[in-house]
Amino acid sequence: MAAPWPEDPSLERHFKGHRDAVTCVDFSLNTKQLASGSMDSCLMVWHMKPQSRAYRFAGHKDAVTCVNFSPSGHLLASGSRDKTVRIWIPNVKGESTVFRAHTATVRSVHFCSDGQSFVTASDDKTVKVWSTHRQKFLFSLSQHINWVRCARFSPDGRLIVSASDDKTVKLWDKTSRECVHSYCEHGGFVTFVDFHPSGTCIAAAGMDNTVKVWDVRTHRLLQHYQPRCGFPHPSRQREESGVGAEPAPGAHQRAPDADQHAGAHRGPAGRPHPDGLHPGAAADADGRQAEAVSGEPAANHAENDIVIRGARIKSSLDFGWWQAGDLYYGTWVNK
Repeated sequence: MAAPWPEDPSLERHFKGHRDAVTCVDFSLNTKQLASGSMDSCLMVWHMKPQSRAYRFAGHKDAVTCVNFSPSGHLLASGSRDKTVRIWIPNVKGESTVFRAHTATVRSVHFCSDGQSFVTASDDKTVKVWSTHRQKFLFSLSQHINWVRCARFSPDGRLIVSASDDKTVKLWDKTSRECVHSYCEHGGFVTFVDFHPSGTCIAAAGMDNTVKVWDVRTHRLLQHYQPRCGFPHPSRQREESGVGAEPAPGAHQRAPDADQHAGAHRGPAGRPHPDGLHPGAAADADGRQAEAVSGEPAANHAENDIVIRGARIKSSLDFGWWQAGDLYYGTWVNK
């Protein structure tokens, strides 16, 4: 008989090390490492094994906005407000290769499934694709007319999807470098987009408080998720009602499938390198040293810490969210 579900997630790991707000996180595919970026201009690589040490990588000149492990886990990419992308070898040496990537803040970086290329998105309104092992720029996709918040490869690496403040989601063919389709249904800035693991559909999140899912083969809108609880955006609530304002009328009402998740929401040079990158090639001197810091569990958490929590919920999806510099992570598993 299955064990009873706990009312709240249990604390599994608590990482301290960042000196300012945590902006992004990414697990390696083998789940043995967790990378995080921060407004303190540093990356941290945390080891999930208890009592293991973590490392701080310094090199960026401004806030780190995005991080992504290569499929093999041997490389780690980061983007920054300093307009550069760095490819790190996530070990104690902290060696990195610098890509002078964009003319404005880099918002997103993502490796292709074969690890041979990666895609970046920026406030300069462009999406760019780069060769990992040759360490060079390949081509640019430039039909967006406002900041590009996010770009992702499809699981098979044939397509790229991008989301922008121009209120569109664009689907690109990597080989022809042409825009296959533009999805214009969002009523506000589109902040994030990603492919379903099957590669058959994409989901996009927007400032209009909605999530939309499209089929990439027919371009048909499959799902349109919108708030049913009557809550305004947190920033709007603070502006209009002040801190501690009462929820809007009807806020107690839930979407039909929301109750089953309620418990969780109370609590996300030498030999060639395995990925083809030569360690330290073209790296800046200030990006070579990593500072070891403690990654041991702690009972309480504070601002700028990373907290990992686990929960048993009726689903097969992973979930994560962060606020005030903390990360909460758990796994939803089928009962």
